[in-house]
Amino acid sequence: MLASPILSDDYLLRALLKDSLNGLILYQIVRDETGIPIDFRYQLVNPAAATLLGGSQEELKGRSCREVFPQGEELRHYYKLVAMSGQNMRVDYQLPQDGRWFEVLITGQTQETLLCFFTDITERVQAEQALIKNLTLLQQTEELAGIGSWDYDRSMDCFFWSEGMYRLFGIESGAPVSLQTYSKSTILADQPIAMRFVEQLANGNQPFEEVLRIWRHGEVRSIKIKGVVKADGNEQPAWVLGICWDVS
Repeated sequence: MLASPILSDDYLLRALLKDSLNGLILYQIVRDETGIPIDFRYQLVNPAAATLLGGSQEELKGRSCREVFPQGEELRHYYKLVAMSGQNMRVDYQLPQDGRWFEVLITGQTQETLLCFFTDITERVQAEQALIKNLTLLQQTEELAGIGSWDYDRSMDCFFWSEGMYRLFGIESGAPVSLQTYSKSTILADQPIAMRFVEQLANGNQPFEEVLRIWRHGEVRSIKIKGVVKADGNEQPAWVLGICWDVS
């Protein structure tokens, strides 16, 4: 019985190359006389990848990567590593001509070939860069204003403290924090306030405001705390956001 062509690897690969919205390229590895990879020739290129390279599928087939994409030396370096090691690799790569970012999965195949998948991640990278910029601005603002911000995830029992919070409490940056961090830092006379604050964090559902006197580097400081409870998609209290500042 003859095998159905729809089940053949070649058919599936060509269908994937044709229909995928992401770029896919099958390269033939070119080696020198010592076996070192020196170039990669296009064997199969899907429409999305052909558009990225500025040519048609027919024009690109058999041509050299170094010839078609001379500015891609960094990418070819990764190709060489996979061709020599046989280990698949995933890298983020910025396209030189227009600045777009791609996640590139490079996989070693049989018969001296590489199969590469290109996924546009420009929006994700830009969002990450914007977040870093905003966090940097927040840190600078907190340092100038002497404030700190925090959030508490009730479902995970997990705190996030900004750098300003660590400065306010005199705790080493990045040290683990928990509900108990507040009671441990609070002076004995204000322990009932600390306990009330912890209860509000864990179980409250209304905005709150407290002033705690804490020990910081051997002296007592008064820290004002304001918090608000936020709900999840089911309208259940899920996490608490807040700020602190020194009112001594």
